[in-house]
Amino acid sequence: MWTLIHLGTILLLVVTVITGLTAKSQKRIKKWMILSRIFYLLLLVTGGVILFFVFPTAPLIATLKFILAICLVILIEVSFAQKQERKMTFTLSAILSLFFILTFACGYYL
Repeated sequence: MWTLIHLGTILLLVVTVITGLTAKSQKRIKKWMILSRIFYLLLLVTGGVILFFVFPTAPLIATLKFILAICLVILIEVSFAQKQERKMTFTLSAILSLFFILTFACGYYL
């Protein structure tokens, strides 16, 4: 059950982040940022529960996924902050995409 909630929330987070970072008006960017915050908080809670059950069997990968998830949240916040101030850079978009893929890959491996 926790895994299904986690996977569904990941999909919703990806959609809200992409939509928010491609939005043109400040009002829409803020709305998508708030939704993204809700989804990544839910992801951190469900990920913590999953981490509790998975850690005894695969502590290294579980710890790596947790660290990647925290870095991903930081990158999402930095991306939204840059989007609100000015245009987002390609480098930040690439790093954000890479962290999404790495976090998902670690979670899939678990």
